[in-house]
Amino acid sequence: MSTTSQACRTAVIALTTTLILYGRASADATRGSHTSSDVTAQQQSDTEATPAPAEDQGTGATESPQTISEIVVTAQKFSQPADKVPISLVVLSADQLQRRAIQSTEDLQFAVPGLSVQGGGAQRRINLRGVGNVFGNGAVVGEYLDEADITSASASATFGYGEFDARPYDLERVEVLRGPQGTLFGVSAMGGVIRFITQKPVLDRFQMDEDVSASFTQGGSPGQRLEAMINTPIVTDKLGLRIAGEFDRAGGWIDEPVASLKDINSQNLVDVRIESTYQPTSRLNIYAMQIIHRDTHGLTQSEDANGNYTPPWGLTLVPNGEENYELSNLTASYDFGSVKLLNSATYYNRAVTAKNWGYFNWDIGGAAELDPDDYFPQESATDELRLSHADQGRWQWTVGGIYKRFRDSDEYDHPGTYFGSADTPMTDPDNGPFPYAQSDRSDSWSVFGDTSYKLLDALEVGAGVRSFRDRESSINTYSPTQTATFSSTDPRVYVRYQITPDINTYVSAAKGFRPGGFNSFGLSAYQPESLWSYELGTKMRLLNHRLAVDADVFDSNYTNYIVLGTTIAPDGAPANTYSNAGTVRIKGLEGDADWLLGDDWELSFNGEVLSSKFVKIDVGGSQYQVGQSIDLVPAYSLTGSVQRDLHLASKSEYVRLDFSTVGRQRYTPVCGPCIAPYGPVNYSDVIHMLNFNSGITWNENVKFGIFAQNLLNDRGNLSPFAVEGNSSRSRPRTFGFEVDARFN
Repeated sequence: MSTTSQACRTAVIALTTTLILYGRASADATRGSHTSSDVTAQQQSDTEATPAPAEDQGTGATESPQTISEIVVTAQKFSQPADKVPISLVVLSADQLQRRAIQSTEDLQFAVPGLSVQGGGAQRRINLRGVGNVFGNGAVVGEYLDEADITSASASATFGYGEFDARPYDLERVEVLRGPQGTLFGVSAMGGVIRFITQKPVLDRFQMDEDVSASFTQGGSPGQRLEAMINTPIVTDKLGLRIAGEFDRAGGWIDEPVASLKDINSQNLVDVRIESTYQPTSRLNIYAMQIIHRDTHGLTQSEDANGNYTPPWGLTLVPNGEENYELSNLTASYDFGSVKLLNSATYYNRAVTAKNWGYFNWDIGGAAELDPDDYFPQESATDELRLSHADQGRWQWTVGGIYKRFRDSDEYDHPGTYFGSADTPMTDPDNGPFPYAQSDRSDSWSVFGDTSYKLLDALEVGAGVRSFRDRESSINTYSPTQTATFSSTDPRVYVRYQITPDINTYVSAAKGFRPGGFNSFGLSAYQPESLWSYELGTKMRLLNHRLAVDADVFDSNYTNYIVLGTTIAPDGAPANTYSNAGTVRIKGLEGDADWLLGDDWELSFNGEVLSSKFVKIDVGGSQYQVGQSIDLVPAYSLTGSVQRDLHLASKSEYVRLDFSTVGRQRYTPVCGPCIAPYGPVNYSDVIHMLNFNSGITWNENVKFGIFAQNLLNDRGNLSPFAVEGNSSRSRPRTFGFEVDARFN
């Protein structure tokens, strides 16, 4: 029996079992990227949430299917309608995540303009709002899973191995906060923050959900996916348990002709999340979460235009990798009435393995690199304690402190990295191996405070500040132990004016930063990068709440930008060195619109255009020049959607098209083992993505769906690393079907 036949048989058996055993009560579709279901349920589901002021709730509580229902977010550490938040943000509800078929962080970039994710297996670089750098220490975009800080704090994030793979299943929503969020979310939030908000245990009823899908990729192998959830009260209204799991076998499409292998980039992923809520009184809430993540995958980068991969030196080694982690979080909150106390403790242990990762480094004369066995373990422990004023009056405030302990290693010494000419064998003694290992430690503390006050019914002013201190140490094969302390103070101020109950405007200024790091060969450490951003925006709900429009302009000054230059090492030899030699100016315009056209049509548009230019470079031998745009940042990204709701034969149906386009990103290659000149500048391709999704609610228990991803079969390079033979491409045109069933 063929692989395709086996996949079909497996899918049919799973779907039949689903229909027999379970059912799903289909909820009415939530409309638009700014929409949500029940506001009260959302406030209760967020352990950090406090009630929104009474005067703010009037515009967002409607449940009418003919108007846009405002989503409640916790972007400022307390609950408030999204149109009252003085931050540029995009919110995707659970319904939007499903209807857009968003299954990974990489998929988010086609729904959130300004967000770019360079991926390939376990490699993942996340940039947002024009902020990106291939060098430096730590991420430039923060990541949070509920209250758990999962932001990478090491140099491995720069190389793409530090960013977390948070799975967007069984979520209530995803909040993408654009612009620096250093005051509220701390280090490495210069470009913004992505917040994954999970569905919480329901304490008063049993629920079971199962979603089974089968997919078929052009030129590749089929895939199967199962998402399952069970929710049960243990003590009604007091103690509940929720278990959600994702089991995904994603078929590959990349072939390795030299080894006579096909579909070498298949993936097998298991992600299980266990959540429990204990609420012994109306004031005390204790929430616990445990995630177990196992992911084995092949190479998803370095393919040519024909979908083939050719390893260096004519080898037949098959590249593959793993990303495994366990994450634990315990969050307890107590409501004293006008004041709420919260403590959140998070621990995770994560390891990324990359085997036989090889590519051609064209910028150094066609030389090849091969890493037979790379290992990147991480360990992080974080504790946050904060106190919030939860009164419904004019004054809101939050104060708190955070401690974070982070350990990270890069180990290339099994047996090491091979470098050499592409026409010489790996066994040539001049090619390697070259062992390398590095171990980094970070112990950081910060205290923060944020407050806002309504001077008038329509005028609100706010300000906040965070003081951060980080003691780091690093040791590697070529340098003794180095230690340094990095610190930063990150303020923000804003003013929000409510012109009418449905039109808000705001102006804000905020600062973000990421810490410094170390050079090899005894060279001086580089200092933290920082970014000041100034923003003017408006959020409008028009035409009796049938049209939602958010728009803003921003101007950012990115200083101490880390570049690679040349210097003289203590032994008198020339060496590459990282230094804070760059200043970048970033200007941009963002807009989001969602329009209910009649009772059954919805149109939406999101877009960002920006300019990012170096205005100063204070080092010799840099790969950059004044006037040049920075790496890994597209000049524009746009998305548009159209959705039609149908009602045929007593069935509720919908059809939806999502289109997105992302402009080119540039990359200026660097030569690791040599000194400038650098290689040719390279660009990614302009990407056009068209997706189709439809669904029908068969009865109150079962829903069917069909989908088609990448209908245009755009196979361009998603990242600009093709100059090194190290870029990834979109999955080819893929079709599939699913059955979703719930017992409630």
